[in-house]
Amino acid sequence: MTNWHENLVFDKIYLASLDLTGSQEICDQINNTVKVAATLPSDSALESLDLKNSGNQLLIVDLSNSKKEIIETLIRMLAENERLQVLLLVQETQLETYRFLFASGQADFLVPPFSAEILRCRLQALNSRALLFRTTATLSDKDPLTSLLSRQSFIERVMPAYSSAIRQQLSLSFSLISVERLDGINRRFGQKVGDQVLKRLAEVIVNRLRTTDYACRYSGRSFGVVTVNMRPSYMETYLDDILLSFLSSDLKAGLVTLDIKASIGGTRDVGDDIEAMLNKAELALFTSREKGANQITIL
Repeated sequence: MTNWHENLVFDKIYLASLDLTGSQEICDQINNTVKVAATLPSDSALESLDLKNSGNQLLIVDLSNSKKEIIETLIRMLAENERLQVLLLVQETQLETYRFLFASGQADFLVPPFSAEILRCRLQALNSRALLFRTTATLSDKDPLTSLLSRQSFIERVMPAYSSAIRQQLSLSFSLISVERLDGINRRFGQKVGDQVLKRLAEVIVNRLRTTDYACRYSGRSFGVVTVNMRPSYMETYLDDILLSFLSSDLKAGLVTLDIKASIGGTRDVGDDIEAMLNKAELALFTSREKGANQITIL
């Protein structure tokens, strides 16, 4: 039979033994079967722990004699990381005081002393919430039509590459590729046909991605592509290949061959931050549209 501990989805478990009330009991009960990443023996150790956007984490905190600063730290941590789950060790007289923390859905409590069975039930409840969040987050990471990354997930994935490119002085480009006259296709042939056009462009893009590149559904009719360490002289050839491949697609609505068009705007200017780079690519796309369909602009 599978040990229940093996089904926990937490990437790391932290134990904050601020006053050691019940914390040692938890250590004894789970430390042999669940890897505790760190035991935090002081208020300052907890405050210095950075769990922002760091995956599914479980933080076990003894609040039996807590200070106001610790509550403020917990509120900040819960706000910064939706995947964080917290198990609070509290005295029965403190339950009403900390009830607002439980309302977030990210926290549960134990009143020492407690049995191993009660501990197991609390951990499994927190684990179920973490699993639900992970499943929901995975679905929201992807565009349901094309299976490409959503815009927000794309930006989150690209940020480390953006920072690394600046540190290592690597070239980085961001391009927007947009289907033109999509509304006309939807009105004449229906949205299902328009969706096929979008899926075809996504397919063309994916087929040209290298392992270091990223792509997403940037907006309703636009796709974003980030390429890392691509020679500047090759960027226009790369985008031209995407455009020509898409335009040569034999897409039909019944017996009618669709007249598909696209515009592309890109930039190699990393700017002051990622938002500045995205804005410049959007300006390049707008410039291409001003020139007419099937144009490429690199700023």
